[in-house]
Order: sequence, then C-alpha cells, then structure tokens
Amino acid sequence: VLIAMVLSNIVDYLTNAIIASKYIRYRVIDQIVDILPILLISLALGAVIYCIYSYYHTHWLVLSIIYMTMYIVINYTIKSKTLLDIVELIKRITVRY
Repeated sequence: VLIAMVLSNIVDYLTNAIIASKYIRYRVIDQIVDILPILLISLALGAVIYCIYSYYHTHWLVLSIIYMTMYIVINYTIKSKTLLDIVELIKRITVRY
C-alpha cells in the first residue's frame, strides 16, 4: 500500500509539473532541482528519526520536535534560501500585527 501511494504521488507530481511547465515556463527539471535539497534533507532526517524510534521507542511528539529542530538547524547551517524566505515571511506578518 505504501509503495502504491508513493508511486501515485510521483505520477501526480509529474503530471502537475508538466502542466505547470507549459503555463509558467518553469521546466520540470528546474522544479526537481529546486526541491531536491529539501527532499534529501527530509529523507536523511526521516532515516535518523526512524533509527531513534527503533532504538528508544520515543513518543511521536518528541520525535516531531527533534525532527523540526534538526531540520531548522541544518537549513540554517547551510543557509537555505527556503528557510530564509520563511523567516522573512514571518517577519512581514509579525510587523503587520
């Protein structure tokens, strides 16, 4: 079931990416290159979280906090444009309110 879901999501993504590439001139390869760092970091952290859970059987909430913390630290360390954009959006929102 999990493999079918993954394959279904990949086909869905490719379909949407191809349609988007025709309308906004954003090639599928460029889209994949843009999301690849995020995907690789998420997969690596997912493997780490899986290992932690397998060894310690930690509660899912603790694992979620560990994952988010590690994700932010790694993105901050590599000066990820995505993280910088999110921080900028949060600053803009908090300044308005």
